[in-house]
Amino acid sequence: AVMNSDSSTASMSFVVDEDNMSSDSATKVPTQQSVKAYVDANAGGGSTSVAAISGNATISSDVNLVTTANTDRTVTLPSVSSGKIVRIKKVDAGTGTVIIARSGSSTIDGATQVALYSQFESMTIICDGTNWHVF
Repeated sequence: AVMNSDSSTASMSFVVDEDNMSSDSATKVPTQQSVKAYVDANAGGGSTSVAAISGNATISSDVNLVTTANTDRTVTLPSVSSGKIVRIKKVDAGTGTVIIARSGSSTIDGATQVALYSQFESMTIICDGTNWHVF
């Protein structure tokens, strides 16, 4: 039996202490510390980084506001990372196109690049760990 005075879970085989919940157990109970660590790492509650881009660049921020003026600009996606979400928006009325290029051998909805042509057009692109998907 579990007692209020118990201060350790070491001898309790039904309790698991895993910050990443890797065992994916349907029969064990995680510790409060494990749940907090998992939620903090995976809930996306952190701050969102925003970058203003006016030239060719490799994306390193979550939200990327691109000004083209009258010149095409290429922004390259970061290295693939499962669950990574990148947002890109063309913020000016210039005639330049925002070309969003893959990194390495990944694809973007099966293509090597996609583009934004009009002011305020945007894309949200999510990585599955191997390739990128536009939403």
